[in-house]
Amino acid sequence: MSGEIKLTSGDKYTPKQASQIVGVSDSRIRQLCEEFEIEAERKGGANGHRRFTKGQVELLATIKGKYDEEWTTEQIKKWLKGKDAPVFNPHTPKSVDEMRLERVEAENRELREENHQIKDALKIMGKKMDEQTEFLVQMFQKQREEDRKQHEQLLEEKFNEHIGNRDQKFLTSVREIQQSHKEMAAYQEQMNKKPQTFLEKLAYLFGSSK
Repeated sequence: MSGEIKLTSGDKYTPKQASQIVGVSDSRIRQLCEEFEIEAERKGGANGHRRFTKGQVELLATIKGKYDEEWTTEQIKKWLKGKDAPVFNPHTPKSVDEMRLERVEAENRELREENHQIKDALKIMGKKMDEQTEFLVQMFQKQREEDRKQHEQLLEEKFNEHIGNRDQKFLTSVREIQQSHKEMAAYQEQMNKKPQTFLEKLAYLFGSSK
């Protein structure tokens, strides 16, 4: 086991802590749990984060050590079930089939770990995209509200301008009508002063000649 975290009975450890102790990645911890059916407690229900006991972390470290000793997955499973696993003789060459099987298992482990890493990256990207989408929606709503206020202000200014022009035209028309009334009244008064009948015209002429 590696890492500076000290295992203590009764304590629970997160996948990150377990990976530091065992000396593998977080995704590799999940992979080992799936391969060897290590049922860790989950915080907050079935979909929560795993919490490992001291014994489970030690078991993960042991499994990792077996892989380091070039044990296959099937050999480790047999060993965990209490069946005898073969003892390797470093001087005995492995058969072609054994080496091929080990290579395939190693490639499968790498692929599974890579898949876990891709899933984690996709989750992070999805979360960031959701945050960016929410931000854009908020910005769009804010811009729409600003546009609405500007539009209302523009309409109000146009309306006030229209009312002002109308009132100005109305006052001008009133003044013109009043002026026309004055001119008509003056003309009527002037006409009233002139003689209407023939005798009045004679009296007006003789009276003006004096």
